[in-house]
Amino acid sequence: PTPMLKARLALLAVLALATAQPIWQQFLNLPNSTLARDHLQQLTSRPHLAGTEGDLWTADFVESEFRSYGLTVKRYSFDVYLPFPGKTTLRGIAPFQYEAKLEETAFPQDPSTSDPNVTPTYNGYSPAGTVTGQLVYVNYGTVEDFAMLAQMNVSVKGRIALVRYGGIYRGDKSNNAADAGAIGCLIYSDPETYAPNGTAPSQVYPYTRWLPEQGVQRGSIFEGFGDPLTPGWPAPMPGQDAERIDPSDPSALLARIPTQPISYADAKPLLLAMGGPVVPTTWQGGLPLQYHTGPSVAQVQLSVTNNNTIAQINNVCAMVPGSESPDRVILLGNHRDAWVYGAADPNSGTAVMLEIARSYGVLGRQGWVPRRTIMMCSWDAEEAGTIGSTEWVERNLNLLSVRLVTYINVDTAVSGSHTFTAGAMPSLDNMLFTSARMVPDPANPSGTLYDAWKGAAARPTVVRLRGCSSDFCSFVCHLGAASIDMAFADNYPMYHSVYDDFRWMDLFGDPGFVYHKAMAQMWGVLALNIAESTILPFNYTAYATEVLDYVLSIDKLLVEAGAPTSIVTRPLRDAQQRFMEAAKVIHAEIEQRLAQWGDAPRATDRTLDDRLIQAERAFLSQNGLNGPAEDSPTRSWYRHTIYAPSQHNGYASTVFPGIVDAVDWAAHGGRWSEVQHQIWEVARAIDRAANVLVGDFQ
Repeated sequence: PTPMLKARLALLAVLALATAQPIWQQFLNLPNSTLARDHLQQLTSRPHLAGTEGDLWTADFVESEFRSYGLTVKRYSFDVYLPFPGKTTLRGIAPFQYEAKLEETAFPQDPSTSDPNVTPTYNGYSPAGTVTGQLVYVNYGTVEDFAMLAQMNVSVKGRIALVRYGGIYRGDKSNNAADAGAIGCLIYSDPETYAPNGTAPSQVYPYTRWLPEQGVQRGSIFEGFGDPLTPGWPAPMPGQDAERIDPSDPSALLARIPTQPISYADAKPLLLAMGGPVVPTTWQGGLPLQYHTGPSVAQVQLSVTNNNTIAQINNVCAMVPGSESPDRVILLGNHRDAWVYGAADPNSGTAVMLEIARSYGVLGRQGWVPRRTIMMCSWDAEEAGTIGSTEWVERNLNLLSVRLVTYINVDTAVSGSHTFTAGAMPSLDNMLFTSARMVPDPANPSGTLYDAWKGAAARPTVVRLRGCSSDFCSFVCHLGAASIDMAFADNYPMYHSVYDDFRWMDLFGDPGFVYHKAMAQMWGVLALNIAESTILPFNYTAYATEVLDYVLSIDKLLVEAGAPTSIVTRPLRDAQQRFMEAAKVIHAEIEQRLAQWGDAPRATDRTLDDRLIQAERAFLSQNGLNGPAEDSPTRSWYRHTIYAPSQHNGYASTVFPGIVDAVDWAAHGGRWSEVQHQIWEVARAIDRAANVLVGDFQ
């Protein structure tokens, strides 16, 4: 920022504090769009794949910025198994004349696209190898898509699957292809989703926000979370030793077949070469040709030489220590590493976090100290498999179990969509609404973010954090922490491509950076409201109400799966009723305590706080989502009995995941008694949460 801008910001800060406004109002006056733009321009000045020199530079930059704001800063480093690109080729076998470009076009309007250090196109953790075979088109590569192919008498066994991005996590596409017998997998970005206005040069980047024909979505195909070689325990810090499994161990959850992302320009000749039946209507994409399932008459050869190796990653965390409860922590998290430049994903969120940190620093220099500690963490290696955050959680699991109040994640803060979205546990919905009512709507400053969020609905929609698409995963599924994830974002076209850079954001993603400012206001004031509350603002009656909806969904699932009538959900219903009664008990206590205090100054109530914090932990299963029999479903790292990702789509949602897994297993030949066991497991977890809310021995 210029000296004049610095002076103006300092004056605004002093004036805001001089008016004796509430702390949240003082905070709202501080985030600045110009500074957010400056932060992003610095962060995206070079490619910064996890484990590279560019990534280390961003860690140093974020740490330097945190320290310049007067915050306490610490770096947490780990040695982990990371995926790095090698040389990949995709060519036709004679007489099929074809060679994929596998590179993204550089544009003179955007110098970043011609940087020689741009990360090659690849899928992280794809095994090296060379495979040759016919092609089969499998739509999005879901389990249902492969089942449809089988109904059409088209086999992928011994062939290479061609699938399009969308629908499910890319790692599940490769995994589903391997399960169906494919020897390789190609994943492309279809223009139906990524260039819906057409693929003519004037309709795509660098002239519009849409993906050009050679754009490629990089991405990991790892099926787990954290360091693949230390599953369930923390990776070593630099200089330390640790147990590591072999990469070939099935528990490493690494991909089994060579997999490569390609552009729609590289995919088009392959689709034209397809024979076989015409695809179902819902499988037809946006290229100007009739899609067929294959197999292709022609053969192609895919050769992948990616390199996976141990490398250092660095989490950088800043802290604003609390006054009354310094050992109770509200944690804000965003990852910093990117496949290339990452202007939207993730560094729009990083730029926003830096503006929050700067604003907290201004308040701190004027004497503000929060009741509880606020911590801000810049995670590393999220793109490979939420590695930085997961290893930190596993390293600090016991301390976090006691100290962490709430985790608030922002990954892609802004990606061209001006629609605010949020996911959270039901207990945090009201806190989200309260905070959104405090933040001005960037599109209508006389209105609030809450108004824009809910639109014509009675109240905004809050999704549940059941999938594992970002760094909240280990906090929800492994630690059992009440968590939130927010964005002005949707499935934007430049995702994981070289074109997700500063120019794209400046021209198309957020001109003026007004939504970066709004996210800084929302994220920062939400953390403030939780940190400064006298009693934590968690609403468990809302949680209990929603749990009943989940029970009804299991009733429906059992009918659809043809479960025997001996399988009953009565234990869940009874536990839900006890949970609701317990929620009413603690909220009555809270109302009584607040009435006793009146308007007198008061300190936080640790006893009530701890019950509100630990109730979420009580939903954890110590053994994870494991069935009792050797051949029953096993997902031990996931411990939350209410929320976890779907078995076949890491981005999708499942409630009561142990029950859902068991139903799927039983419907495919397993034992229905396992379903009843899982129903009892979840009922016991709900009872544990109820007991914690009541706060007395039972």
